[in-house]
Amino acid sequence: MSLSRALSCRAGTGDAADGRQGRGKAACPAWPGGWWSGRIAAGWRRGARHAFRRVARAGEYVSAGAVPRRRGGRRGVSAIEFALLLPVLLVLTLATIDFVWLLRDALRIERVASEVCNIVTQYQRLRVGNGQNDLDDIFGVAARIGDPLAVTGSGGVVIVTGLANSGSGTTVLWQQSRGLSGYASTFGTVGGRASFRAGIPDPGLAAGQGAVVVEVFLRRQPWVLPLARDWLPRTFVEIWSFSLQRPRLVGILQVTT
Repeated sequence: MSLSRALSCRAGTGDAADGRQGRGKAACPAWPGGWWSGRIAAGWRRGARHAFRRVARAGEYVSAGAVPRRRGGRRGVSAIEFALLLPVLLVLTLATIDFVWLLRDALRIERVASEVCNIVTQYQRLRVGNGQNDLDDIFGVAARIGDPLAVTGSGGVVIVTGLANSGSGTTVLWQQSRGLSGYASTFGTVGGRASFRAGIPDPGLAAGQGAVVVEVFLRRQPWVLPLARDWLPRTFVEIWSFSLQRPRLVGILQVTT
């Protein structure tokens, strides 16, 4: 007798599939081994059915494309992507901070030029020598306004220029500076004709009138790509600002000793 025939007989089904009810047990021969052998056969049958069901379900799960991925592998891919993007994000962050600081420095030196020029125009004359130097006080005020930027020290230079029209056009009457060397005023040199670069209107001084110009140059070190300083725009490395005002108490402001 085959194994399947024996399992059917022991379970009590017999030939019921063929429509012969009630003949299942009679048609089956006795199972060798008694009651315990029948229990073992029934257990095998239940285990086989359970295994077939699991295989069928697994096949449907795989065919549906719902095989779960290992989380550990995905975490590894995310870590690699983050490592590749980290330098780019760091450069963008530093570039943003550097640009914000550039705007802050530009506003600071613009304030220095405006405030210092406003102070100078309130003098009737600037005295230099004999134990009194008004320009030292003026440059000291510029340093305090520009702090923490060293506009009168190692970080830049402040140039104060007096313009006047004595009847032959606008000329540079006097000029004083404090800070780094190597910087020249964009308005000219002492004794020469005053020049006005593009974008700076001529004040149109009449005979007997004067003006005061305060220029501030700032040299800064960029955070992003400091080795590429020579390739960056000049306005990104060196900032310039000026203020031009007329004297309030006199026509032409003179420097005396």
